[in-house]
Amino acid sequence: MFNKRYFSERTYRAYRLGLKRAVQHLYYSILCAASRQTSIDLLNGKGEKALDIGCAFGYVVELLCRLRYDVAGLDISTYAARIAHEASASTEPIIADARLLPFRRNTFSLITCFEVLEHISDPELLVEEIGASLKERGVCVLTTPVEGQVQGLYDLVRCEKTHVSLLKQKEAHTLMSQYVGETLISPYLMLPIPPEIFNRYFLLQHSPTLISSGMMITSVKKGS
Repeated sequence: MFNKRYFSERTYRAYRLGLKRAVQHLYYSILCAASRQTSIDLLNGKGEKALDIGCAFGYVVELLCRLRYDVAGLDISTYAARIAHEASASTEPIIADARLLPFRRNTFSLITCFEVLEHISDPELLVEEIGASLKERGVCVLTTPVEGQVQGLYDLVRCEKTHVSLLKQKEAHTLMSQYVGETLISPYLMLPIPPEIFNRYFLLQHSPTLISSGMMITSVKKGS
């Protein structure tokens, strides 16, 4: 499913048009917000290990490298992994299913998982793996569409058929709290401004639930 055609369709124009800077700006701002929420400095990864789940072409892996993390990228798509490796000599993503992470437990200080959860038919398996792979007081920063009328309209217009696990905020909070730890959720509305115009995405942060298209989830692994 996650082949060249998948990454070339209109829905995923960030990859088709090479909007790496826009993607990195978006997720850097999300990491900044997560740092403020947790009072944990996620912008200085010196001496820390990070994992980007669903790394695709390696845009977030590159961002985390610039923040000085020792980074691993993982994706289920052999096509995306090949493109990421060709684009960067320092990026060689691991091809694996995120529901069975091939890492030792209690390894990572930071796990990012952007726009992946909604594609997993059994998201609790992914979240359980994230919780197990984080170190004590490690942080997971995750984004995913929120179930609702706005996202439903987006998916209808874009003929999106791979969103098999859209969650409500309460469902996401329960899931992350159970398997990871203390969880904060911030809904947002992705404004329908084509990112290629300004080479960036625009989010309305803390939008009312009824008009939200997505949510940023920040979870800190509880101590023993």
